[in-house]
Amino acid sequence: MVQRVQLAISREVVRADSPQFVEVPPQEMELPTPDSRWKLPPLTVPAAAVRWYGDTIVRLLTSWLWQSVQTSSHPVVWISHFQLYVDFMASTGNPGPIHRSKWLNGADIPNLSLLGFGFKQRTRWFIKIVKETLRHQQVSLPYAYGKPKSHMILFHTGCIGLPWDPERITLIDQWLLKHSCQTFRRQSKLLDALPFADRCVQFPEVFLSSV
Repeated sequence: MVQRVQLAISREVVRADSPQFVEVPPQEMELPTPDSRWKLPPLTVPAAAVRWYGDTIVRLLTSWLWQSVQTSSHPVVWISHFQLYVDFMASTGNPGPIHRSKWLNGADIPNLSLLGFGFKQRTRWFIKIVKETLRHQQVSLPYAYGKPKSHMILFHTGCIGLPWDPERITLIDQWLLKHSCQTFRRQSKLLDALPFADRCVQFPEVFLSSV
């Protein structure tokens, strides 16, 4: 009887000391509102960036970005690297920079779509030149990792805080839906298979700067 009582007490102690597993549902963490206290300087084409990436692509990229945000009155929102790359292609008709032992303007490469460069890789090349071009102009923009302003891109990814036109964000979502038929909840092969975007007249025309 004593042994049974001791065993019962031991079991109660072990049970009391065992942590109870409580499953906590995942929390959706929203990015804080991006800092809007920044302003682009007058547009210039930095020679240091041109030396590495070529005049054409740097001039086109800076012209597109400055014309998109310099006089914008829209609120600053988080927009993903993927969205910016689609917007750039649709606004300019240019496939963006390509790296093949050296940096090239994608528009100068014959049969570029047949060379198998994935959408994610092309976006990384594009954003690298965006950031490097801004760095050479001492421009500091708010960067973050989280969910962007999008109905299509529903996963955490690299974002930049910019006063982007909400109508253009909607057009980007429509383009993504057209080429995927579903939302993106992670960086899957479906995202990487996205094609090049043609020039779309619904996006503002980009005028190449001569500075």
